[in-house]
Amino acid sequence: MLKNKNSKGIYIDKIFMELTNLCNFDCVFCPNDKMTRKRQFMDPVLAKSLIDQIVDNRISQKIVFCLMGEPLLYSHIFEILKYAVERNIKATLSTNGALLSRDSNIIDKLLDIPLDVLQVSLQTATPES
Repeated sequence: MLKNKNSKGIYIDKIFMELTNLCNFDCVFCPNDKMTRKRQFMDPVLAKSLIDQIVDNRISQKIVFCLMGEPLLYSHIFEILKYAVERNIKATLSTNGALLSRDSNIIDKLLDIPLDVLQVSLQTATPES
């Protein structure tokens, strides 16, 4: 029996949470240009509620923060990552890496959060690159 199998027998290896569908890249492989949804950011209260539901119902032990958008564009990203870790769920942040620079404090803030995985995608933003 899997550790995080809930009472209904549901087990999901990892859940992908899209905190924003805004992105600072225009990758050739991404269907972002086909998206018809409004470009926006998730309310942090909703994000915390979703994390609570995932943990409390033992749906999964892992959350990956990414999908159509770049999670580092989300102004509450560090608050949400810390919250997930505090709720004892393994948190992965997947980023295109464009905002990780020596001049920003993003790297320092990420190092302060015990993420399970920090994934930097090395895809290219344009066919030329």
